[in-house]
Amino acid sequence: MVQVTLAEHPGQLSHLRVGGHADAGPYGADLVCAAVSALVETWRLGFDEVVCGAARCRVQAGAAEFWWDAAAEPQAGAVAATMVAGLRDLAESHPRFVRFVESEESREA
Repeated sequence: MVQVTLAEHPGQLSHLRVGGHADAGPYGADLVCAAVSALVETWRLGFDEVVCGAARCRVQAGAAEFWWDAAAEPQAGAVAATMVAGLRDLAESHPRFVRFVESEESREA
C-alpha cells in the first residue's frame, strides 16, 4: 500500500511524505503506482521549475518527501495544494491501494 502523510501547521513548514508500493498489479504494470509516481514527479518539477528554491523535495525510488511554506511562497502553496488534491482523490478512489493521512507529527525542516 502507498502511504501518503500530510502535516500542515500554520507558521511552520508543511510536509508531505509518500512511500510504499500500491501492489494493484504486477511490478511495471501497476496503474495506481504509476499514478502516484506521475503526481510525485509533477510535484517535483513544479517545485524545481516553478517555485525555484522556495520549497524543497527529496525523491527516490519508492519514497518522496516535500517541504514548503505556503504563507511565505504562494506559488509553493499553489503547487502543493494541487498535488495534495490529486493524491487525496487517488486515495479516495483506490482505498485498497493508497492511504492518505493527515498527521500532527513534528517534521524535519
